[in-house]
Amino acid sequence: LAINRLLEEMKKNFPDANVNFQAFMHLAEPLNIRDPNDIHVAAAALASKASIIVTDDQKAFKTNVLKEIGIDVLSANTFLQNLAVSGHQKIIHAVLKDTRCEGFWVV
Repeated sequence: LAINRLLEEMKKNFPDANVNFQAFMHLAEPLNIRDPNDIHVAAAALASKASIIVTDDQKAFKTNVLKEIGIDVLSANTFLQNLAVSGHQKIIHAVLKDTRCEGFWVV
């Protein structure tokens, strides 16, 4: 399946990106994430000390608490635009390599 290939590519290109978010679930619960099914995303951001959550479901993460603790929520397009402006072409190439995401455009 395409998703399995994508996951394998992500693991190969970003080996340190796999985090144990379970230990951080209790910290993520007070963040007022709208969809309880997305709490694990906030927990993973906390566990990895991320400064950005990249999602096209930004409504689920519209919370001032995230901003206050230094986590921005960006769409995939905005994230890639920021990478392109900052000159990280190698990262963009790795992310887009072999992916075919319908409705995903880099402007």
